[in-house]
Amino acid sequence: MTDFLGIICPKCLSPLKVEGNTLKCSNGHCYDISSQGYVNLLPPHKGGSIPGDNKEMVRARRTFLNNGYYKPLADELARMTAELCPSFVADIGCGEGYYTSRIKQEAKATVKGFDISKFALAYAAKAYKDIDFCVANLHSLPMADNTVDVITCCFCAHDENEFARVLKDGGYFILVTPGAKHLFSLKSVVYDDPYENPADEALIPNFELTDTKELCFDFTVNGDDIWNLFSMTPYFWKSPKEGAQRLRQLASLTTTADFVIRIYRKK
Repeated sequence: MTDFLGIICPKCLSPLKVEGNTLKCSNGHCYDISSQGYVNLLPPHKGGSIPGDNKEMVRARRTFLNNGYYKPLADELARMTAELCPSFVADIGCGEGYYTSRIKQEAKATVKGFDISKFALAYAAKAYKDIDFCVANLHSLPMADNTVDVITCCFCAHDENEFARVLKDGGYFILVTPGAKHLFSLKSVVYDDPYENPADEALIPNFELTDTKELCFDFTVNGDDIWNLFSMTPYFWKSPKEGAQRLRQLASLTTTADFVIRIYRKK
């Protein structure tokens, strides 16, 4: 656990400070720091449900990423972030902290991770003690206006208005999205009529697109990691049972990783 500097109270927007095992603001609002080291700044969810990825999804993604299949992406994202010479980086939708940690290593900046899943952040905070992790909604980030140098957002929804609010003037937003051929071989097993991913809109209001890079490579997964990969994709929830069963029967799968990395500058 670090000091949570730069994090604000979601209720009154006052700065939060560490007091023992809690974060407190000057108005008396208090948030417990979990035993793993993250803090939950989300209001209670309706019906008592727990938002974000569940334990099974977190476990699958954690195992897959830690086995290094997407290391080329982590390395490239970290390199591109470091080239911007940031002092403060916010990783939005950070999950288990795999990319967050690599960014911290390369950029040598203050890096904080935000995700809506407390299960993901329980792992992240336990694994990476030099990074602050907060359960938060990306549409209402617990950071003051004009304080962040770089926002990274890897396979996560984005809110251009909220990002523009917390970024300094001239700050950067790095967005990673799947390219057209991403996991096409996997989809060819699961679906009878596989499709390439549609091109996403490159222009974002309030931001200027300054750089685009496509990172594409083939990789092979074996055994349980085939299912771990499938479990961390949107296809897991909308694939026919027959297709999922075909995937279960595979001992090995070679497919393509296709990523598009875009850098935007706040106008």
